[in-house]
Order: sequence, then structure tokens, then C-alpha cells
Amino acid sequence: FSDSLINSIKLGVVVVDLEMRVAAWNRGCEDMWGLRSGEAVGQFLGQLDIGIPVDGLKPLIGNAFVDAEAAGELSVEAVNRRGK
Repeated sequence: FSDSLINSIKLGVVVVDLEMRVAAWNRGCEDMWGLRSGEAVGQFLGQLDIGIPVDGLKPLIGNAFVDAEAAGELSVEAVNRRGK
């Protein structure tokens, strides 16, 4: 059920575990970053060649695991593997 829900969202959605390993990667991410779900799931987010500064995301993701109500935003300029 959760896979269907995540894939129904048109924006890119990445779900990671406590170790920053990708647990879910939806179609929006496939379109945006050029990696298929099968290439991303199970990999460490920081090891994916998707052009985003993962170090800036780590504190936000860590806070979300500690406090489910925590919210944060990080805007980055990035170019995907397709040059977009």
C-alpha cells in the first residue's frame, strides 16, 4: 500500500532509513534524477550520483527520526544526470 501511495505523488519522494539508505524512490525521483527505483533502493543516499548536497540533508532527516513533528526545508540548486 505504501508503495502505491508514494508512487501516486507526482513530486519526487525519497524515503530513507536511519542509516540514510534509500527505502523508497518514486517515479518523480526517476524523472527528476534519472535513476530507476531499482538502482536507488538499498543504496546510501550520499552515494547516489544525483547532484545534491546530502550533508545538508542529514540534520533535517535526523531530526525527523527524533521528532515526528519536526519540519525543515533545504533549497538547493542542482543538475541531474540528464543535465536538467
